[in-house]
Amino acid sequence: MQSMRRLKFFLPYCIITLGSAFPFGYHSGVINAPADLIKSFINTTLVARSVRCDGRCVDLIWSLCVTSFLLGGFFGGLIGGVLANKLGRKKSLFLLSIPTVIGSLLMMFSKMAQSFEMIIFGRFTIGIACGAHTVVGPMFLSEIAPVNFRGAAGTFNQFVLVFAILLSQVLGLPEVMGTTELWPYLLALCTVSSVIHILLLSICPESPTYLYIIKGDRRRSENALVYLRGQDCDVHAELELLKMETQQSSTHKSNFCDLLRIPYLRWGLIVALVLHIGQQFSGINGILYYFVSLFISNGLTKQVASYANLGTGFTILIGSLASIFIIDRKGRRPLLMFGISACLFSLLLFTLTLIIKRVTEINKLTILSIVLTYTFLFGFSVSLGKSVSKYFDFCIVFPCMVTVLLCILLLKKQLSNYCII
Repeated sequence: MQSMRRLKFFLPYCIITLGSAFPFGYHSGVINAPADLIKSFINTTLVARSVRCDGRCVDLIWSLCVTSFLLGGFFGGLIGGVLANKLGRKKSLFLLSIPTVIGSLLMMFSKMAQSFEMIIFGRFTIGIACGAHTVVGPMFLSEIAPVNFRGAAGTFNQFVLVFAILLSQVLGLPEVMGTTELWPYLLALCTVSSVIHILLLSICPESPTYLYIIKGDRRRSENALVYLRGQDCDVHAELELLKMETQQSSTHKSNFCDLLRIPYLRWGLIVALVLHIGQQFSGINGILYYFVSLFISNGLTKQVASYANLGTGFTILIGSLASIFIIDRKGRRPLLMFGISACLFSLLLFTLTLIIKRVTEINKLTILSIVLTYTFLFGFSVSLGKSVSKYFDFCIVFPCMVTVLLCILLLKKQLSNYCII
């Protein structure tokens, strides 16, 4: 009986992250390992079309395959908050799983159709869904989680994301699916998780916060809370908090100007922007998308670089696991200070190592640079994390109506991500 109660408690979190964090993480990492195979496919396709194209042209098309996901994420982030309030958190996740499946199928049939454009458009379509997921998913998690579990639930969201990155890296190995015949199926494998998510979403309750504050339905909100907390739990205290927030929302409708005008919202906005801009310019995206290419250019063989790439996923996974057990006990500030300090010193030493290697040609320094990269990734995973975990934290800081506005504002910085990559 106790195990069934625990399963019922954790199941909604698993369902939500399976359809939001998992595809985001998988498609962030899956494009790295089969890079040479996709470049070869692009070149073969151009030759078959009698198009003359040198290596730089192929690299440009390859870059479009990578960055189309980020560009789609920028546009998806802009509509995520609107969908969450218009359709609800649950229906939004259901709707967003459809373009994920469509984009995956486009990539799966790209080789058969001899069209690299299908990879670009497929990743763009998935990017739209994942960009919206970074708003809807963490918001949904924060609204169904008890107050004392919100930090761990948000870190669980990041854990699923980095697990998906690691899984994509393992499956991308030449011994698994990183082959000439199987790479299209590797890109499309996330279809399975999206279909399972669609099937299971029916047993997941809608957000009590959405039902009470947006829809004004106290009865359904109470039923959702009872389902989430258990029949023997008193949910009246949480309902009273929702009632107070509803009264505040009815007396003053939040807008973007409030983020600058109201002191506590303004300081929250400053914290949000500093963390997000720091996350974007930390260098994490360059490592995730170009780790293999980076270390091949620094002397590693393709096979060794592919296995070293697995270490990135394992390192972030370990950091995320550590965060789950620490964040609600020690708080976010100590984790941020420790992680950002680790990122700073590891990047400084990494840069110094590459400069010395270029001058002295000492090959063993490549190993040191990999270790420093792992150190950076561990520090990043326990502090800045991925964007989705940061949105989750701000769902705790800001009122419900302001959170949607803030998430839309912060997703606009995805454009800087696209420019960097």
